[in-house]
Amino acid sequence: MLTLNLQPVFKARGIDKPYSFLVSAGFPSYTAHNLLNAKTVSFRLSYIDKLCAILNCTPNELLVCTQPQREINGGSSNNKIKKTKYGPQLAGYHQNHSIGSVK
Repeated sequence: MLTLNLQPVFKARGIDKPYSFLVSAGFPSYTAHNLLNAKTVSFRLSYIDKLCAILNCTPNELLVCTQPQREINGGSSNNKIKKTKYGPQLAGYHQNHSIGSVK
């Protein structure tokens, strides 16, 4: 699961009042409150983009994965991403076909 990890970024940037900072940057007050109090279960990619721009950071600095990484084909994880028979056949397909030709 991905969670927002904003406090360390604000601290590193010397931002003492994150709520005021977000509101002055154009975030609605309820969105700023939810972002800062971990009440956000979904968020717009435009918010991540805007946060990265105003905080001069990358999404990797804002998001933290709280579950172990899933493994592909191997290991002991119960949440494995399974390889399908279509993967190798579709590799490079987009390079040879226009969007209009895909049905």
